[in-house]
Amino acid sequence: NKTSYRAPFDCIVSEESIEISMVIRAGESAGKLIGANTYEVSVSVPAREESEIIYSGDRHKASQADVVLSEGADSWTWSGYASRALPDSDAKTGMIKVIVSVPDPNVNLRGRPFLAVGSNVTCNIKGMKVSGLIKIPSAAVRGNGTVWIFKNGRLNIVPVVIAGSLQDETFVSSGISAGDKVIISRVQGAVDKMKVSLNKKAGAPK
Repeated sequence: NKTSYRAPFDCIVSEESIEISMVIRAGESAGKLIGANTYEVSVSVPAREESEIIYSGDRHKASQADVVLSEGADSWTWSGYASRALPDSDAKTGMIKVIVSVPDPNVNLRGRPFLAVGSNVTCNIKGMKVSGLIKIPSAAVRGNGTVWIFKNGRLNIVPVVIAGSLQDETFVSSGISAGDKVIISRVQGAVDKMKVSLNKKAGAPK
């Protein structure tokens, strides 16, 4: 006899554990299903910024968000909203994990690719405020928690206090000031107070 399974929701099969002619017993798993109506994206957000986010199961009442899938020079955007925050923080950064829901991501694609489960995406939650923090590119933060500043023709190694990060941006609460020239390029054998010159064409020290 042929056996079929029906799910009470739109879904995709992400894992199969049975084959044709195989007999399964009560309680055994036949596979794993993933709901296709709404996708969820987990975003790590600094505590200060998280307090500005409005959560709701109603997308019209929640903070809106753009979910972007990039490949080379191409990128595609889906509209989402902040549905909730998870009770546990990010183990590596200590930041709060926010869930952005994307309704029906693969309906009316309009030239966009299929948004597959597990895709590496970036997320911009709209309406977030940065208060009392300096925003710099994450590439400027060195492994030992310092930032290189270009000042008076020299490279200055400055320790900073990082409040958190979001995608390719990092928020610094102390150590640098607005207007400081932050070095994001690589400098061979960099040491504090070494002389460097500004590459005017690229806009960065060398």
